[in-house]
Amino acid sequence: MCNDTLELLRIKDENIKYINQEIDVIIKGKKATVVNAVLTYKPSACYCCGVKNEGQIHKHGKRVSRITLLKTQGYNT
Repeated sequence: MCNDTLELLRIKDENIKYINQEIDVIIKGKKATVVNAVLTYKPSACYCCGVKNEGQIHKHGKRVSRITLLKTQGYNT
């Protein structure tokens, strides 16, 4: 199902991994469909000092973001 959902949303980034989908969630007083996903990638260099990643740099932490898409079939997404 994960590839189908990403294709339906026209998301082509290979670093985005689908987690799950929630239907009819109330956000700001309106019904919406929520797709939860994680951005995963291997950093090419340290963003602080610029040292090139040769297998020793690991990404730590994550941030929750809400990306709002256009309404689909009358539902907020």
